[in-house]
Amino acid sequence: LDEARATVKAAGEIGAALAAQDPSNNYWRLTRGRSRYWEALLAADSRPVTATAIAADATAMLAAAQATESKSERVLGWLVRSRNLEARLALDRGDLAAARAHVEASRALIEPAWLEGRSELLRQRLSQTLLLHGEVAARAGEASEATAAWTEARRLLEEQAGSDLPFARLDPLVRVLQYLRLAPEAEQHMQRLERSGYVPMQPCPASG
Repeated sequence: LDEARATVKAAGEIGAALAAQDPSNNYWRLTRGRSRYWEALLAADSRPVTATAIAADATAMLAAAQATESKSERVLGWLVRSRNLEARLALDRGDLAAARAHVEASRALIEPAWLEGRSELLRQRLSQTLLLHGEVAARAGEASEATAAWTEARRLLEEQAGSDLPFARLDPLVRVLQYLRLAPEAEQHMQRLERSGYVPMQPCPASG
């Protein structure tokens, strides 16, 4: 993690210099927003207040990039990812209202794009947003809403997968299945993650 933080810091300094040199360059704006996202993610455990501020900064940069390239799936995907990180940070500090607001903002972005495009990137971002939606609802005591969100996320993650699920779907699918109390179904995917040496930054929930 220390090496990751140092690398992200260095990348952020380069991105800031490039963005300052050419403020109209949307690629540099996106690059700077992505660097800030990673800074926030890597600060989440040790410096949650700082992480919250950096995540808000990342979202603002990515929203500006998305306003410039409204049809770019890549930019939209990063903006949704940053919004979801803000939701996660709010959930971690017990601010359900803020967490719900960020999740709703993510859904407002990703759901119309998914209906129009239905790419693998959009599938993953939508399922991750639904996973978070379910967590927020569960924390608020809204069990049926949580179950509905997780069930829809499971459907998205399992459909059109062929013989092997894409690796990027495994982590959110394990979480969804565990939240739905389907530990046996989650286990096969967990084993595949473990065989690869994968270690999530945020531990998976206990079954149920």
